Amino acid sequence: MLKKILVAIDPSQPSTCATSAAVELARQVKAEIMLLHVVDVTAAYVPELGINPTKLAGLREQGDQLLNETLARLANVPNVGRMLLEGDPADAILAAAHDWPADMIVIGSDSRGRLAHFLLGSTADSVIRRATCPVMSVRADVGNNGKGPEAGKVVGAEPITIR
Repeated sequence: MLKKILVAIDPSQPSTCATSAAVELARQVKAEIMLLHVVDVTAAYVPELGINPTKLAGLREQGDQLLNETLARLANVPNVGRMLLEGDPADAILAAAHDWPADMIVIGSDSRGRLAHFLLGSTADSVIRRATCPVMSVRADVGNNGKGPEAGKVVGAEPITIR
């Protein structure tokens, strides 16, 4: 039974769609939601200097702001928490899912092709391959490129019935 849903968020359109899908699922099964943002410390790496503390602090602040904005959008949704972690995004998502412990992970997935995923990898693919609980991967509506009145909505989705 799904009682705890971990939602990995970032500033992308697929992440916004994943959050919407997770909220709908949580409403149907009366589950708790934990929003998770992972600060990727490699983004603060500067060659010959290592991790730039100022840049890392800025990334933390951006992550904190994203979590606060998402919580504000979900103000009418009961049982929503937040978590901010640092490290490799896939590793941190899996660790949070284990430690919390989550019954399901919901994550946005970009629309790059399979070759790009093979060559570059993706956080969603890594989480899907290594998770010990079910993972729901949600793509943004590719047809509107994340713009317009339908942006952020899960389109073409079928209602989920869990027994």
